[in-house]
Order: sequence, then C-alpha cells, then structure tokens
Amino acid sequence: MLVAFIIIGIIFLILVHELGHFLTAKYFRMRVDEFGIGIPPRAWGKKFGETLYSVNWLPFGGFVRIRGEDKEPEDLAKLSEAEKSRLFTFQAAWKKALVIVAGVAVNLIAGWLLLSAVFAIGTPTLVYVQEVQEGSPAMEAGLLEGDVVTGYRALSEKMITNALTADEFIGFIDLQKGKEMELRILRGSEELFFTVVPRVDTPEGEGAVGVGFVEIGFEARPLGESLWLGLIRTGEVVVLTYQGLGSLLGGIFTSGKVPEGIVGPVGIFSFAYQSGQIGLVYLLQVLGLISVNLAILNLIPFPALDGGQLVFIIIEKIKGTPLKTSTKAMVNAGGIALLLLLVVIVSVRDVWTLVG
Repeated sequence: MLVAFIIIGIIFLILVHELGHFLTAKYFRMRVDEFGIGIPPRAWGKKFGETLYSVNWLPFGGFVRIRGEDKEPEDLAKLSEAEKSRLFTFQAAWKKALVIVAGVAVNLIAGWLLLSAVFAIGTPTLVYVQEVQEGSPAMEAGLLEGDVVTGYRALSEKMITNALTADEFIGFIDLQKGKEMELRILRGSEELFFTVVPRVDTPEGEGAVGVGFVEIGFEARPLGESLWLGLIRTGEVVVLTYQGLGSLLGGIFTSGKVPEGIVGPVGIFSFAYQSGQIGLVYLLQVLGLISVNLAILNLIPFPALDGGQLVFIIIEKIKGTPLKTSTKAMVNAGGIALLLLLVVIVSVRDVWTLVG
C-alpha cells in the first residue's frame, strides 16, 4: 500500500507539471494534440475535442504535444495565418516562455502547498538516534545511527508509542537503570525490537544507554501560519537544491565523480519509503521536497529540460527566425542521453548502498 502511495504521489507531481504546460498553452489558444501521462508506448488513449488524452506504459514522465512541434519551420510557413496562429512555433517569445515556465511554477506551488499541509497537520513526535557510543549498552544491543525510536517499555508494561519526546525518553531511561527495557526501532523499512539495560554508573559525557538522539516532529499549526512556514521552507529547499547542484557540477568537473549525498530515483524512492514507514505525513513532506526539486532542476539551462527550451526561445528571439526542428531534436537527444547516463551511475550507487 505504501509503495502505491509513493508511485501515485510521484505521478501526481509529474501530472501537475505537465498540466501547467497544457493549461497555459490552451489559454493562449494553441492547438494541443496530446496530453500524455507516462512515457510511450501508449497503454490507453481517448480523444476529447481536438486533444488526445493518453496513459502510457512507463509511469514516470509525461508530455504535452502541441501541433507542429515535429515539423520544420519552413514546412509550417506554408500554412494559412489562421493555422499558424495556433502553433507553438509562431507564438510570441513571451508566450512560449510562459508555457515552458508554467510547469515549473505549478511544481513550486504544489511543493509549497504540500509543505504547508505538513505544518497544518503536524507530525508525530519521535526520537532519532544520531550517535551510538562505543562499548555502550545501545551498541551491545545492536542499535545503529539513523535508527528511529518509535516505542519503548519496561518488560512488564505496555509499549509507549505516543508523544515520544526527548525529555520523556530520558526520564524513562533514568527510571530503568539496571533493569531490562525494550525499544521498538524503525530501521529503513524494518521494525525491530531491542532489549537494553541502562547503566547505573555512566561514564562522564555519556548517557545511561549510550546514544545521542534528537527529537523530531511538531504540533499542528493554524492555517495562516502553516502557509507562511511552508513558504519559508520552500525557499530553504530552493537554496539547498541550488547548493546541491553546485556540489554535483563541482564534483563532476573537478574529480569526475558524483558527490556523496546525491541520489537518483532509487535513492529517492528508498527515502520516501522510509519516511512513509514513520508516518504518512512524513511522506507528504518528502513529496513536497520532490516537487520543489523538480521545479528547480527543470530550470537548469540543459537540453531536454525546460531550462534548455527557454535557451532555444532566447536564441530564436535573437536570431529572429525559428531554429530547425531537427537541430533541436538532436540537441535534446544528446541531453537526454547524458541525463540517462547520470541517472544510471547514481542509481547503481544507490542500489549498491542499499544492498550494503
């Protein structure tokens, strides 16, 4: 069920991106031949009015096909003025740019609303393990950095799972010194149970269990405050995304390697799954982060991305005439090949990390 939620969520983010392109093109009365979800081959399609709406077999992706995009400008020039007025090629540069940027704008808005929804709903309070100290009861029991404490109990009592605050967790541990206690741990997609005996005499600078942890989660906020906090978080994600892009490009050009911390589709899916295991609201937060990232990544002036299409529009504006469709197709194909190569490299590393 969780896997289905993740897939539906990612497809939704792609859908709203393409919907931005589609609705803007329609607003400017351009003729849209096809609105497709997924990547061909086509699984299903139905025509309403002049537009074919299709669902394709490869679920990750989408496209809006506007009339004339597959024809050379000199062939389209033979059409009547009425026909040319509905083609993307002959639109004013600012209209074409708005059609391209609309997908990015919708993803930013979707990300902002998703992150705002997280603040409005609130997230469960949990304890996240940041450090496991050498020779401690926690290390002997098998706890690892990155574990999430989702419950704890004395062996004769009921598991405590609500309001897992750091202070309450510390207080509980102090009461259990020298006694066995059980921790319920979420590690990746696994739910594990560990028996730990807190130390009566603790080394200086260490706790009775020997873990460093931080409390995660927050209470629900009012709608107005949530929208404002969501906007702030969106801005923070935009900055972090650009910093990540700088790290990626710097790593590729200086060392020929993809820096650690950069993940591909496999890593993103794994992170979303782990977040969903903690709670669906955390999955909602991840989808919001993905939506903002999609917007920023699509603005990169690289072939096959929206930013690359904006570069074509600028060149055509300076040149005064449309670029040849075959030239743009060739450049886009090269860009897609490079992007796929990067995705494969990062995905192989993601799989290796998961297996490890």
